[in-house]
Amino acid sequence: MAEVAPSSGSRSAPSKKRTSVWSRYTTGSVYAAEVSRRRTEAAGLLALWSAAVVVEGLVRFVTSDATRELLPNNRPSTVVPPLLPFLGALFEVVFGVWFTYIVWVFLMPAYRWRLDEPTVLGVGEVVSVARTHGLIATGIVTSSAFCAALQGGQFVFGLRLLAFQAQQAVEAPPALLTVGLGYNRLRAVFWSALMALGGGGTLAAGIVLTIAVGGGRLAAPFFFDFPPHVGVFPIQTIVTGGVMVAHGLLGLAAAVAAAGTGRPARGVVSLHVHATPLVWVVLLLNFSLVQIAAVGPAGMGVGQGRLAYAAAVHAGLTLVATFIGPYFVVAASRDADEDGPGGGNPA
Repeated sequence: MAEVAPSSGSRSAPSKKRTSVWSRYTTGSVYAAEVSRRRTEAAGLLALWSAAVVVEGLVRFVTSDATRELLPNNRPSTVVPPLLPFLGALFEVVFGVWFTYIVWVFLMPAYRWRLDEPTVLGVGEVVSVARTHGLIATGIVTSSAFCAALQGGQFVFGLRLLAFQAQQAVEAPPALLTVGLGYNRLRAVFWSALMALGGGGTLAAGIVLTIAVGGGRLAAPFFFDFPPHVGVFPIQTIVTGGVMVAHGLLGLAAAVAAAGTGRPARGVVSLHVHATPLVWVVLLLNFSLVQIAAVGPAGMGVGQGRLAYAAAVHAGLTLVATFIGPYFVVAASRDADEDGPGGGNPA
């Protein structure tokens, strides 16, 4: 299309100028209705993530058993002080702060690590101390990925909501809030890489368990307990870890492809997005349904049955961890549409 020469006294607009994060929402490129839609979207996602945090905190608070003595005088140094999980759960319900992340992901497993004890998973089936440490480490890796998606997602969606609210008021938000609107592609890369990392931890846990006790079902009342890896089927843990790694790697490819507008790029993004619900079903079956349910009443009587609460906690964690990466892949693809030829129209 031929350029139109500017009239005298007018300024010619530079061609193919890339819009900034803020100008994209303050010019005619996005209508007021679209800004309102995106604000509602951010509010809904913040509510979903916050609900997941509250539910997780409530379950942990109830199971922390606040009726017992929180600082017993005769507590061995290798036993977790009851006050620690109590405060971690309470802070998660009230504030949703990162203190909870530190307590449940790192401090609680650290106490178990200090025991330097093997793990009995059947008659004559003893997992060595070294392998027990390895399994604890895999749990920390996967838990880090899940909890980062929960806590980090809540923070990001909160920033996005505040930024869109400022936009609706026709105000320029502070720099911290504009960060919530941009960097969608980098966020897609980050959350997808985190999913692949968590999947690596789950895959490694399944492999170690299979080498130690075989791939079949653990005989009742025994079950493995390296949160979030809890259950009786090592093979299912391996399959779930492989699915998580594949989903994370596909997310990385989709994040890169999201910058393009051609058919191949759109195909990768579409494949990643449409596979996401199935991936979540696989995770839900492993972390919340099949593995936990298969422990059964016999397993509940061995002294660690309270870990059955993991079914409720893991349901929310797997949901947010699975969907946050694809969400930002779609957001990055939407950014490419707005900045590309004909960009500037509401997505």
